Amino acid sequence: MMPVATVMPDDTPMFDPSILQELDWSENTTTFSPAISPLDPGDGLVLRPLCTADLNRGFFKVLGQLTEAGVVSPEQFIKTFEHMKRSGDYYVTVVEDTNLGQIVATATLVIEHKFTHSCAKRGRIEDVVVSGECRGKQLGKLLTSTLTLLSKRLNCYKITLECLPKNVDFYKKFGYLFSSPFLAGILTTTSACPQPSAILCCCHLHGAKIFILLVHPLQTPCRRQEGTSATANQDI
Repeated sequence: MMPVATVMPDDTPMFDPSILQELDWSENTTTFSPAISPLDPGDGLVLRPLCTADLNRGFFKVLGQLTEAGVVSPEQFIKTFEHMKRSGDYYVTVVEDTNLGQIVATATLVIEHKFTHSCAKRGRIEDVVVSGECRGKQLGKLLTSTLTLLSKRLNCYKITLECLPKNVDFYKKFGYLFSSPFLAGILTTTSACPQPSAILCCCHLHGAKIFILLVHPLQTPCRRQEGTSATANQDI
């Protein structure tokens, strides 16, 4: 195997693209007007797995509209990409504008393996972001619907995401249910709940931000809340 530093970005997908093409879109519960789908996301647009060549197609420019992406070298990007690809549990999905050769939207599904629920799998949707010039084209809805259906296809018993309070109604359209508000990195108490919340997410070193945990019970309802790491999904 070649050292990662000598590997050049290419169009090898992070995961098999056929799994997106084979999703049963009739199970989608969200209305799109005009109608779009994973196979037809819009004029000149393609929905597909991330590939390393997307480093040169503005992938980090789009991520930077969600949160601080930092300075990432090609070697760092390829090393992380290959780690995700080998694990088989990361489904980083992008929308490319083929006319511009640029990534205009992305979202990630992460599969978490559990010992509970008979060694079940749980999905988490993270890093949903649409480039500013493409907002209003329903791409955030399309990515969320696609990854929700994908988690069902992968036999997850539930899927969760974290969002800002103002975005709760948006995600309810996809069948997500309100679970709990919490402070990032902080255990909180209230008069109604004198014990610290059991939900703890990653610390935001520059200050706490309130998130809402939403749960989509894909199969059997969850009997108890579970901890999760937070990702602030963008207002789409």
